Parts: sequence; structure tokens; C-alpha cells
Amino acid sequence: MFIYGSTETGESVYRLDTMGPLSINEIKEQHYALTTVSNGEIKKHDMLELSEN
Repeated sequence: MFIYGSTETGESVYRLDTMGPLSINEIKEQHYALTTVSNGEIKKHDMLELSEN
């Protein structure tokens, strides 16, 4: 999961965290989906990247 933010000077920052399994409930457009995460917590605007495993 990529967590994006910004510093007080406006510089973009992010960190990459590993999440547990998730379920895709509904695909919304080509690049977005509604999901349920089995392990961990996500917030609005967090981005998830699926792995090939």
C-alpha cells in the first residue's frame, strides 16, 4: 500500500507498507476498485498495488 502525504513546504512524500490479503468487491473504471482488506487498515485516498503472488 502506498501512503501519500506532503510536508509543510509542499514536498510530496510517501511510504510503502505491506498489507494482507484483500478482496475486490467491485471494479470501478479501469484503474479503481472497491475492496475489503482482511488484514490491516486503509484510509480514503490510500492506493493499493496488487502483486503477482
